[in-house]
Amino acid sequence: MGDESGLGLDACAYVQAAVELLEQAQELNLDIDEIWLCSSDATQSGLAIALKHLQVPIRLVGVPALPALFAYAETLGLDELLKRG
Repeated sequence: MGDESGLGLDACAYVQAAVELLEQAQELNLDIDEIWLCSSDATQSGLAIALKHLQVPIRLVGVPALPALFAYAETLGLDELLKRG
């Protein structure tokens, strides 16, 4: 995984990204119901902190990075489905 000493600062960057995303959505009159993202490192945690603090009811859906995704799919018997896609 490498040096994780900066993950807190990285999460703060995603807090700012969430604020920017919400501002842009408001300017465009868009309603966001869900945000799908890779759930590794600071991405999901930063967005979750921002949405919780701002009391925004957007559902976050974290998807594991590909190696984990294939392992989960195999466990569930869905690995052939992923190979076709």
